[in-house]
This record gives sequence, structure tokens and C-alpha cells, in this order.
Amino acid sequence: AEFAARQAIAAGAVDEDLDQAQVILARVLLARGDADGAIGHIGARIEARPSLDLELEYAGLMAAAGRQQEAATRLELAMLQYGREPSLRRLDALIKLNANELKAAWEAFATLADDPDFADESRFHMAEIALREAQFDQALKMLGRVGDGPYLVPAQESIARIAEASGDAQSALGVLDRLAERYPGRAFAAARLKAATLQRLERNDEALAILDEILRYRPYDADVLLIRGALLEKMQRLEPALADMAAAVRLYPDSAVANNALGYTLVNRTKRLSEAYRLVRRALEREPSSAAILDSYGWVLYRQGRLPQARSYLQFAYAKLPDPEVAAHLGEVMWKQGEREAAQALWADALEKSPDSRPLAETMARFAP
Repeated sequence: AEFAARQAIAAGAVDEDLDQAQVILARVLLARGDADGAIGHIGARIEARPSLDLELEYAGLMAAAGRQQEAATRLELAMLQYGREPSLRRLDALIKLNANELKAAWEAFATLADDPDFADESRFHMAEIALREAQFDQALKMLGRVGDGPYLVPAQESIARIAEASGDAQSALGVLDRLAERYPGRAFAAARLKAATLQRLERNDEALAILDEILRYRPYDADVLLIRGALLEKMQRLEPALADMAAAVRLYPDSAVANNALGYTLVNRTKRLSEAYRLVRRALEREPSSAAILDSYGWVLYRQGRLPQARSYLQFAYAKLPDPEVAAHLGEVMWKQGEREAAQALWADALEKSPDSRPLAETMARFAP
């Protein structure tokens, strides 16, 4: 998913002459879990009509399917055929980064740091590598060189996060204020980031005021409605929180995120279990592999008293995402099934990994002997 997200950011780099219908079909096959079919489809197209763009797609599909070594080998062959084209070197760098080969990835991105098409992307990922290695000055240097384009807002967010992590909240907020001032077209994005920063700082009233202002200008922004709904729920303002989430569902009735958010809040905070079940079920139908939604579905089944089914879904969710809140839910089901020692062991392990988890701590307190 991480690699696919990086690819999606740069989707505009695909040549318009590429047979897009065939590429879309291959990507759909991959999304459905048919990696062999997707890769085979583009492989057949390459045999019929070789091109650099198809080679890029072919290697990209391999990498997205987790076949990193095959993708790297294919890129090497493509470089022999087409030369060390920037687009091939870019994909090679992304594959190395996704494989956690940080030194090699840095070197590959460095060759593109001044390329007019890939400079900002390369600098952003070089900063990502520097952050992973705790080289904060180097990361800030790279982030500061990212210009106006698709990587500008993520770069400025990273700069603000570094300041926040160092304890300088005012500087973090200042970075986002300057982003809005210098780039008016990014003002809403900067405002959302500022609201998120204020929430992390527990300055919830200020965050809420910013979200209110965004929605005054963009009342149909479902994402912001969900963000404000979650904040209102955290502030114990349940009815307006539910109203925001319900508005998001009305705007996008097929959105798995919106349905899950409203359904999970209903099951956690109300007795409207039938409505919650319908919403979470709809979300699961749209994104059956989402760990967060599997957790929600298991939780609503538990609240309905369907313990064996609940445990099955929660175990699946926890295997995909060992999150402390999922551990809290799974442990509670195990406790109710009489497996108290196993539940306590699960909670203890999760608490050791996430000692600041409030949902986990509250669950353990409720069931403390």
C-alpha cells in the first residue's frame, strides 16, 4: 500500500501515448488480488508492442505485488535496452526505498535531485530517508528545497512535525501559517494540518474553530466533516459529532471510511446497534481487507452478543493490524468467553508496545481483578 501510494502521487508522469485501457485493466486485476494476471497482461502487451512506458508499468506492478527482486531485475534489463532514463531510475529508487535499502535508495534519488521532472519527489524521499536515520538537519535541508507541486504540502507538514517533535509547537504552527500565506491555493490544506496539530497539542477548541471556518467555505467537504465529527466526539459533544458523520455518509453513501466512522461511533457511544451494524457491514462490503473496518465489524458483533463471530473478525483484524485498540476489543471478547489469562496476556503484550494507549488502559481497568 505504501508503494502504491507513492506511485499514485506521481501518476501524472505516465505518458499519454500509453494504452491506458490496458494499464487500468492490469491495475484492477492487481487490486482484486490477481497479481499474476495483472503482470501477465502487461507482459503480453510488451511482447506485442515494446515500450519504455509499458516496462515501467510492468516493473511497477511487480513491486506493488511485493515481488521486489523481480521488479529490480526487470528494471536492470530495461536500462540496458533504453538507457538510464530518469523515469527508470526513479522507479528503481522507489523500489529500493520500499525494500528499506536506504543507502541505495538515497544514492538513486540523489541522481534525480536536480532533474526538472523528479527533483521535488526525490528531495522529499531523501528527507524521508534522513528522518528514518534521525538525521534531522539533513531532512530539513531536503524538505526546504521542495518547491510548489504535489510534494510541497507533505514537505511542509514534515517540517512542522519535526518542530513539534522537538517541543517547539509555536514554530510548527508558524510553518503552516506561512504555507497558507505564501501559497493561497494551499490555504485549506494548511488549515487542516494546523487543526490536526492543535488536536495533538490538546488545544481542541482552537482546532474546532479552524474546522468550523473551513466548513463555512466548504460545507460539503466530507473529509473535514469526518475530522470535525471525530473531534466533537472526543470533546464529548456526541450529537453534533454524529450529525457531522451522518452528513458525510449522505454526501458519499458508498464511502467505506464515512460508513465505518459513523457505525463505529454508534456502536461505541449509543445503543443504536442495528443501525451501526448496517453501516459497518456496508463499509466492509466495500473494503473487505481493511483492518480498521474488520475491527469495527467484530466489535459490533460483540455488542450484539455474537461472540464466536466477533472473535473471528477481531483475530483477523489483529493479525493484519496489531493495534492496541484492536487488542483491547479482542481481549474483551476472550475475557467474556472465559479465557481471562489469555486476555490479560494479550493486553499486557499490547500495553508493553503501546504504553500510552487510552482505549487499552481503560479496557484493562474495567476488567482488572
